[in-house]
Amino acid sequence: MNKRTLTSAIIGFIVIVSFITYMVLRESNVDIKTTIERSLLKQYRENTEITIFETFNVTNQHQIIGYILNDTSRKCGFAVIENLNGKYKLKEIKSHEYLVKRADSIYVQYTFIESAFYRIILSTNDELSKISIITEEGVKEYIDVKSNPSLTIYECSGMNDEYYFLNKFDEIIN
Repeated sequence: MNKRTLTSAIIGFIVIVSFITYMVLRESNVDIKTTIERSLLKQYRENTEITIFETFNVTNQHQIIGYILNDTSRKCGFAVIENLNGKYKLKEIKSHEYLVKRADSIYVQYTFIESAFYRIILSTNDELSKISIITEEGVKEYIDVKSNPSLTIYECSGMNDEYYFLNKFDEIIN
């Protein structure tokens, strides 16, 4: 191999390694919003832009993120993100179609994270003010809802908890 061929091979190798390094670093530093949008793109096969409206830290390594589509539909969903030393990994995404409608523009879903079961309530209902929960043990709790859209998360003590959605007059929203 002559000197010119060796130099060309070394330069080619450096270019390839640089490109691969750039692609790996670019993918690992993608923000959460872009990660969710890419996942939705795979589901719907069309570009979807979202607004993240709330983030809830479930554990030191897990976040649940509420998002709403940037269109007139006001469809919302959530994603579970795992943070591994600053690198985000999408663990679960639930778009609007996979949520259970429990009242007017109020949706519920469950997720399991690190040995705990969580109820996730997403709402785009302007009237939602409070959530009343009666646990299996008969304990009554209230969770105030301060924004719209809203993401409310609580750890379930069991599957038989009762919950009600209330407006500012403590009337049940159906």
